[in-house]
Amino acid sequence: MSVEDILKLGVVEALRQFVLPSHRDNFDMVRRSHGDSFSGFRLPWLAMTTANVSMSRAAFENVGGFEASYAGWGAEDTDLGYRLWREGSSFIYIADAINYHQVHPIGTTGDYDLDLILRQQELQRNATQMARKYETLEAFVFQGMCESRYSPAEASAIVQDLDDRRLSDRVMREILSLYRKAA
Repeated sequence: MSVEDILKLGVVEALRQFVLPSHRDNFDMVRRSHGDSFSGFRLPWLAMTTANVSMSRAAFENVGGFEASYAGWGAEDTDLGYRLWREGSSFIYIADAINYHQVHPIGTTGDYDLDLILRQQELQRNATQMARKYETLEAFVFQGMCESRYSPAEASAIVQDLDDRRLSDRVMREILSLYRKAA
């Protein structure tokens, strides 16, 4: 969707369609439910953002570092976290870690809301690229999160249901959603 198309929608409708509500992408809720080591959370790699992360150089190099093919904002750190997780890395939140993060503009239009929408579009595009790259349920539910279809807790439950060989309503909805996208 172009900038002109977004402007035609109006700010309220565009924000509704493209911006992740903060409560759906809030890992504080995941930590409250699963603890700082994300125990029982099936997608701990989703919590990895490069605003503040550390790992050994060997682990970073073993998985090939950052994926450079993503354009714009989002998914390069998630992709790195996913590959680390597949290689057996664990993820731990350290509350007293200090983060000095250089705040930077989120876009170039000068309109904060529009820039936020455009950034969310970039994330959705990159999440789709990641899902196609791996073709795994975990990558597809990440894509669904970026499309505001479900929260991190709901995404984890989908993976858990399939691992438990339960075809719950939420798993069937996801299967149908993926089928419709492929058709």
